[in-house]
Amino acid sequence: MELAPLFLGIFAIGTNLFIVVPLLPAIRQDFPGTSVSNLGQFLVGSYALTYALLAPALGPISDRVGRVPVIWAGMVVLVIATTASALSPSPTLLAAARAAAGIGAALFTPAAYAFVGDRYPYESRQRAMAVVLAGLPVSTVAGVPLAGLLAAASSWRWGLGAVSAVAALALLSSLRLSSPQTTGQSGYWPSILTTVRDGTAMTPISVSFLWFVASLGLFTYIGQYLYSLFDFGPRERALAVGAYGLMGLVGEFGGASFARRSSKRMAVLLGLLGLVGAFLLIAVNHSSGPLAVLSLAVWGAAAWFGMPSQQAIISQLRPTARGTLLSLNNSSMYLGAMIGSALMGKIVEVAGFAAAGGLAAGLIAAAALITGLAVRERAPMAFKAAPPG
Repeated sequence: MELAPLFLGIFAIGTNLFIVVPLLPAIRQDFPGTSVSNLGQFLVGSYALTYALLAPALGPISDRVGRVPVIWAGMVVLVIATTASALSPSPTLLAAARAAAGIGAALFTPAAYAFVGDRYPYESRQRAMAVVLAGLPVSTVAGVPLAGLLAAASSWRWGLGAVSAVAALALLSSLRLSSPQTTGQSGYWPSILTTVRDGTAMTPISVSFLWFVASLGLFTYIGQYLYSLFDFGPRERALAVGAYGLMGLVGEFGGASFARRSSKRMAVLLGLLGLVGAFLLIAVNHSSGPLAVLSLAVWGAAAWFGMPSQQAIISQLRPTARGTLLSLNNSSMYLGAMIGSALMGKIVEVAGFAAAGGLAAGLIAAAALITGLAVRERAPMAFKAAPPG
């Protein structure tokens, strides 16, 4: 139950990130002066860019004041900002509220992962990470569709209001948490600069960056892939994305169990190799709808198979600056997703999905090579788990 508030917070953040896509047509009707494409880039970009840019600056705060106060602050900001989004009278104010929500996410997420790193011993940490990270695939399977249905039955404002209600529930449930003992850095900026200069710590962060350039970048256009090549309607596309999310959950907990028996680095490697296979399948498949759904299912399982272990490995590389390091990792993932979305969009436009799938496979192969040759797990010193709060 201790991890439930963190799961709910990640679930709310994931839903808030993706919910704009199905709500865009309805939002456009309220703000007819803006095109759908520009409005989508405006609203998604304001949230993701704020997160990516501010996370490295906000991450060290939890190293100095403790994880739980930052978790609380992040959820408070997210509740207020998401409520403001639902009430916004103009696209400009809506984008500003979305940017504020990005600040809340940038506070909450690294602190939540660092909390897990502080509380749970390294040997079993990936299992706890899997529970918290499960909020992201669950948000694609349940959060976004349910909020979309609520919006369809009433208004897009009620869809965003539902996200605010989940964030408020996460905040209330987190009030019982207590911060594990942390050993903070002597200075704010020295913590950031020392971490950035640590090649051992930054190497797996480069893997996370490539991972999200390829996976999240290509995922942005999966609806277009299913529609343009296989004539999938809305129902078929929803089921295909649902297969991705459900298999993501299976892969996430399967990968955590595998890592406990083998190693976290091997779990990351296997997940990356599975992604290479899924993307190559997307590159070569231009006619079979069932094969497209299968590739999405493999994609979901492989993408999440190694993610808890990846976060656990990074959380152990600089324990005294855990919040700082995890915030840099999260920032690299969001930047990767934004760059990947732009890059894959241009590739799809110019050369089609065969080229985009091949590029994604190549980027993931590079990430796997870096993981195999340069990433090392850091054996923990004697670890004494903090008592539950």
